Amino acid sequence: MATCSLACGNILTAAWTSVAHRTANNGGRCENLSSFISLGPKGFNHFAPIIEEEVFVLIEEISNYSDNEVINLSSMVMNLASAVICRMAFGKKYDERDHDKKRRTNQILIECQAMFAVFFVSDYLRPLRWIDKLSGMLARLERNFSDLDSFYQELIEDHMNPNRPDSMKDDVLDLMIQIKDKQLLSFNFSWDRINLFNFSFWYQI
Repeated sequence: MATCSLACGNILTAAWTSVAHRTANNGGRCENLSSFISLGPKGFNHFAPIIEEEVFVLIEEISNYSDNEVINLSSMVMNLASAVICRMAFGKKYDERDHDKKRRTNQILIECQAMFAVFFVSDYLRPLRWIDKLSGMLARLERNFSDLDSFYQELIEDHMNPNRPDSMKDDVLDLMIQIKDKQLLSFNFSWDRINLFNFSFWYQI
């Protein structure tokens, strides 16, 4: 993306700075939060079957096309990336079999991407922030982040369910919840910080 709205960026930057500052000042105990994946029982290799399975699904889908049909390979690769990221991070994927859920999550993501690219007057003239408020842009931004919070809360509740499917065990979100519950970091790894990582994965889709 060529541009990024400061109005969106400022919301995330403050939270990320807090995480980075606390991590840097607490040496010796899981200094790099990205290393949490290695805390899983099998490390990154745990996710290899997911990638292999989704690649196989893609190959099978392509093989079903006739010689005369046009294949939208770009769309297929995007769907592959989305499926792999969702399954690794959240233990589920959103496909056509769950049309309503897929449509809802797509709408949230598309709106989030739009918010990062849209023009805010306050990005350039801070004293004129009232214009963004009057135009409804700030309310739109807050609504989108509220939708994201609701989506993440739903994911967390699914992962806190003792009867959750096996696919939600030892995925990235599950590992982060384990880190929080077992207090493996020397600072408070709060739900807000977990949601920041959820956002970083979700935004890659």
